[in-house]
Amino acid sequence: MACSSRHIFRTLIITAIVMILACGCAWENISPGEGEANRIWEIRMVMEGSIDLYTYYFIVFNISGDPAQLPVADFDGLDRGRNWDFYYVYGKPGADPFSDLADPLDFYKGEGGGTAVTGGELPIETDPKKRRKDPQKPASTQNKLDTKPTLLSDKIEFLDARITSSPIIDGGSPIANNTIFLRLNFRELPAFPAIVNMNMIVSSLGIDVLSNNPNDDYEALVWDSFEGKGISLRIQEHKEFREGEGFTVEVTDGFVPNRAASQNIVSWSVELVE
Repeated sequence: MACSSRHIFRTLIITAIVMILACGCAWENISPGEGEANRIWEIRMVMEGSIDLYTYYFIVFNISGDPAQLPVADFDGLDRGRNWDFYYVYGKPGADPFSDLADPLDFYKGEGGGTAVTGGELPIETDPKKRRKDPQKPASTQNKLDTKPTLLSDKIEFLDARITSSPIIDGGSPIANNTIFLRLNFRELPAFPAIVNMNMIVSSLGIDVLSNNPNDDYEALVWDSFEGKGISLRIQEHKEFREGEGFTVEVTDGFVPNRAASQNIVSWSVELVE
């Protein structure tokens, strides 16, 4: 009986270990964030004319959850990149787009300073010991807005990014290569708040260009944006956001003289597909 009891006990232990291992394998096969809603986004930015090789097309995010912290469409001065947490851009980062020093034309992702940065200035150090000697001491010597963006295709959220063709009037023929399209999977990133602030901006320069070319006299022109300051998307209440459905796209300061069709946003959409 003792031998039989030991055999039964040993069998139970082995069975328990097998069950634990099986559960562990099943858990390891679950993708991070699986089951989270509102995490795969499809974004379209439609221009009046074909995408220009020497223009920058930005999609900017602020994920503070505060609708007062909209990402503004300013590229210099104290409001430069205010409330930008991160952004996606189609263009040639790092230099004047006409320069041989510019990076290849592609889709890129860049980091912003968020709400800790007052425009182009560095955030102030919060450590009391460090502030005793210099109350205005910056927290770092690097503003993230100054860092060149890196290829979007290397980022964990990348699913698709391309230039497509869309009509700009109902029933009209598509305009060749006039649409920025992004498909992004945010499941590997921290969960978004119920309100996500966003802006779409068309500019003559990248946000990093002024700081990477200190000896040149550059002026960034904002050709178009979401009324200059951006919009708030309530992603727990809606799955689709489009031009004309409670949102309008207006030029930052009214009409911009000599703006080309490639610099004029005529339509846009954001769809939370999964």
